[in-house]
Amino acid sequence: MNSAASTWLPVSQVISRNLSVFEASSSLLVVNAPEIGVWQQWSADTVLHFFSQDFRVHSELRLAGFQSHFAAVVNELPDNADVLLYWPKSKELARMLLSMLLSHMETGRQLWIVGEHQEGVKSAAKILLEDHEIELSKLDNARRCTLYRVTVDRAFPVFDIETWLHYSSVVLDDTELQVVSLPGVFSLGELDEGTALLLPNMKLPEQGRVLDFGCGAGIIGAVAKRRNPQLDVELIDVSALALESAKRTLAQNGIEALVYPSNAWSDIEGRFKVVLSNPPFHTGIKTDYRAVTELIAQARKKIVYDGWLEVVANAHLPYEGWLQEQFKRVAVVAETTKFKVYSARG
Repeated sequence: MNSAASTWLPVSQVISRNLSVFEASSSLLVVNAPEIGVWQQWSADTVLHFFSQDFRVHSELRLAGFQSHFAAVVNELPDNADVLLYWPKSKELARMLLSMLLSHMETGRQLWIVGEHQEGVKSAAKILLEDHEIELSKLDNARRCTLYRVTVDRAFPVFDIETWLHYSSVVLDDTELQVVSLPGVFSLGELDEGTALLLPNMKLPEQGRVLDFGCGAGIIGAVAKRRNPQLDVELIDVSALALESAKRTLAQNGIEALVYPSNAWSDIEGRFKVVLSNPPFHTGIKTDYRAVTELIAQARKKIVYDGWLEVVANAHLPYEGWLQEQFKRVAVVAETTKFKVYSARG
């Protein structure tokens, strides 16, 4: 293993030591790779295609010259494609991805699955057997990861995203909001405690641009627009599943707002009166502060002079100090034993 490979995620290291397994494929679709380093050492004649539900990784792939498609679902596979699926933390998302991919795969094609044990990849065998009557074969077990393979032996039912949607209701100020979520989206089917604290305490302007940063299923942005239809509300996220959910939440409630992908501030133009956020601090099961640190570090430049940032966070996280490094005035406007809502200005 080269020195660069030693810094890769365990799943990437397992793929690196098994690259020759995939070289027999004429075309390989790589689904939800968490990073691109291992694929930059690819030298086989196999044509690589990438599908990613993570805009951050998708952008890195495109910048590196790879063919990458960013979307919530795969509508078709490249011709004669075998598939490598990186196993997600969410078991229901894994079930959805398997149903989606198998519905498009030709008989005789190879499906490989790789993932970390702590993210549940060992449940792949049970899920495939229960859902699709397929048995897996194990190719490698290292770095607390497993690489599996299965040969597609028949045609599978057509995939329908509608069967995977979750519907729930949120009641605020005697108004009911219908929330639509896909597997893998934060707080699936329920209102999380942080957002529940932020919503009744967030201050909205009379007019101007409002950004829901890391929108998830779109609850914060939808509530802002519902409370003040004069606002120009925009919702961004890196997750294609979140963006699709947010669009459906808005449509379900007859609310119009702009929804688009952005890696933190990467694809955002102009400045906002208010930025609202319940930012994620996990990638899979691992703590990951990239989103919130990028949010806070650039927020002052993205907010008009009399605008503000409101963010909710777990009470034990060091957001207040980070905010004070960037803003002149930081206040806790609401709190419980578990969460705090911060308002930052100036």
